Amino acid sequence: MMHRTHSSALDFSKDLFSRLDVHWVDGKGMHRPTYSSQEEEAAQIIAQAGQSLGLRCLVDAAGNYYLFLEGDNPDLPAIVSGSHVDAVPHGGRYDGTAGIVCALAAIKAIVDEGKRPAQSVCVVVLRGEESAWFGQVSIGSKLAAGTLNLEQLERLEHRETGQSLGECMEALSYPAAALKTAKFPLFPLQQTACFVEAHIEQGPVLEAHHTPLGIVTGIRGNIRYLRIVCTGEAGHTGTMPEELRKDAVRACARLIVALEERFLALREKEDIVFTFPIARTSAEASMTTVPDRFELALEVRGLSETLLRKVPEMLAEALKDVGVMYNVSFAASDPIFSKPALMNDQVRQQLAAAAEACGLSYLSLPSGAGHDSSVFANVGVPCGMVFMRHSGISHRRDEDMPLDYFVAARELLQKFFMNGYNSSKEIRNKSGFVEYLLEHGARQIQP
Repeated sequence: MMHRTHSSALDFSKDLFSRLDVHWVDGKGMHRPTYSSQEEEAAQIIAQAGQSLGLRCLVDAAGNYYLFLEGDNPDLPAIVSGSHVDAVPHGGRYDGTAGIVCALAAIKAIVDEGKRPAQSVCVVVLRGEESAWFGQVSIGSKLAAGTLNLEQLERLEHRETGQSLGECMEALSYPAAALKTAKFPLFPLQQTACFVEAHIEQGPVLEAHHTPLGIVTGIRGNIRYLRIVCTGEAGHTGTMPEELRKDAVRACARLIVALEERFLALREKEDIVFTFPIARTSAEASMTTVPDRFELALEVRGLSETLLRKVPEMLAEALKDVGVMYNVSFAASDPIFSKPALMNDQVRQQLAAAAEACGLSYLSLPSGAGHDSSVFANVGVPCGMVFMRHSGISHRRDEDMPLDYFVAARELLQKFFMNGYNSSKEIRNKSGFVEYLLEHGARQIQP
């Protein structure tokens, strides 16, 4: 069902999506790498669209763009909305950019109605959310929040060119030297009432439930073991009885089942998903040889940090039991941990109230994918996320989204911006949102 389209805002959105298609490569999808000339061009296209609405445009030392609409009461902290503009290799049109366009379209609808929100609203265009290019997620938002170790500027290398992150930023006129002398955080955390990110769901839940919108409860964290290696002993498959073998494949099969049983038992009370994304024998494996080596990887995601912190103990116990059972040995790499982020209850409630006021149906659901919202939530900014229903396919060139669901999200954001975010949050810095940006190295971009 198509909701009130507000045709001017819809035409604005279609035009902006069309202009962003400049980075579409037929047969391959979206080519917009992190900190590339294409990503910079996309940010500038969006900035120009914001300026056409009368928004003030600034860019910080990390290349994040801010499109600012002053509210009737500029002393109140600002509502911030937006997402990222980069894309995975051969990605789709809507991952990240749909949230930015949606927030701008909501402002377009407000401006067209001759209204102004009580609180200032800022649409932010964030850089480098996708980890595919430098192996680090949410680079732009982490630099903005002051949580990225600046040594990573030299250490992180582009997957295709081998250039360092710092070199790629330097080529776009964001020199590492400026960041190393910058006043952090670059982002006005204390002048922000809340951060609301609209995003395609990237999964099939809303599609399966025929529901246009989701209000996110939290963003799952994860713990990853990139390599778990089982070492057994080779032997002839026809001459060695099973009970005398040290079979690495059978041992790992048992390990997978043992871990699955443990994780599924937890699912009755906990939010948890798990995957064994890599499983392989060695290059020397043959049809007539008992496999002496097997390698697998493990990822566990969930909303509970406490639960994720228990995974190493659970894995160690399973490795010990299976090792004894099959007379093999295991060695695991050090775990890589990513903290979950819970969305703010008050933001969620006010997003739900805005949806209900617009007559929009929604589901409450967790996000299995990572987002920039998790960065801001984990430094104390009240955060919320709105998911848009789409085809259920993401990180692929056939990612698709009927505009009905985009319009529903735009309508929700418009109502939320106009309602304002009611919070007792105090501004501990006397300067305003824009003043803070300028004091921390941002520069204003003229129309």
